[in-house]
Amino acid sequence: MDERRLAMDLQNLRRLEMLKTGTGIEVDYPMIGDRTLPRRPWQIALLLLIRIGEAGPVVQSIGRCLEVEHKMSLRYVKESRILDEESDIEIDDYLVDWVAGELLISLDAAREHIVRLSCDFRLLPPRIVDVVHAYVPWAERVPLASLPWFLSDPRLIDRVMLANFAAAAHFDRIRRKGRSAEARLVAMNRFLVDSIAEEYVGQRVDRQELIRAGVDALSLAAARFDPHQGLEFGEYAARCVRQAVARTVAEADTAVRAGPLARTADDIVAILRHRRLLLRELRREPTVGELAEATGIPVERIMEVKEFRTERRIPAVDLKQLGDLVAGGVAFDTLC
Repeated sequence: MDERRLAMDLQNLRRLEMLKTGTGIEVDYPMIGDRTLPRRPWQIALLLLIRIGEAGPVVQSIGRCLEVEHKMSLRYVKESRILDEESDIEIDDYLVDWVAGELLISLDAAREHIVRLSCDFRLLPPRIVDVVHAYVPWAERVPLASLPWFLSDPRLIDRVMLANFAAAAHFDRIRRKGRSAEARLVAMNRFLVDSIAEEYVGQRVDRQELIRAGVDALSLAAARFDPHQGLEFGEYAARCVRQAVARTVAEADTAVRAGPLARTADDIVAILRHRRLLLRELRREPTVGELAEATGIPVERIMEVKEFRTERRIPAVDLKQLGDLVAGGVAFDTLC
């Protein structure tokens, strides 16, 4: 199956989750429910009807461009999949120009309207279309722009609520299809992870760790890929995997360089703090053993820190963290 088609299934899943949670969806309609709570299936279906109704002018413009304006009813657009044919994979530039010119909007806005409308129709449960047409028998002749007006009728909303089970089953199928598409995209491009990770083997990072980072990036790429951007999924995924693997190597290098220094700085802070306390308590310089007992740092480690400090390998930016004693120039030798 074409990778872009699988990506479309994933895009349907993402948009369905957005509709469920209300993320990025602004609709002032009381029956949709509180945006802080997940929406029920019938509420998602109702929201789709509202969005399709609000996009009525776009639908009519597309109909005029395709010379099927008189047929552009809710059922016709849903069952004929005319929008899918025009916008599932690559949106025809002529269609975008037509819609942008008629509605006096930018090309990017026109493209986004067409993509969103196509996705909304794919998500709309067929049973909900039947409910609307059963309640509004003349809907074949009613412009989609009039759909929000019909949805103000509580009796129609009641019928949509009764179709909750059918809507839930439809959305479950979309979720299963989306998750399956993600798994297939990852499996089909798994070789990218191995080939890219192989380029970075031997750079302080275990090969399995590189592969884990690459697989995570590949899954994220599958979830985020937009087939309408004109890129092949393999190209987009290779870029994401390479960035993730390179970042893992860079983080490992940083940890290797900064790790001992950071640990030594922490140990110096602890030693200086407890030295002051012991000085106050014992009224003399504490021994290495006493410092080790007070700080919990082994004697050998305290000696290593002493050697590290006397070699002056701690840069000024780290000395600033060591407290007034270090900043004031107290010699480390006096500690031990």
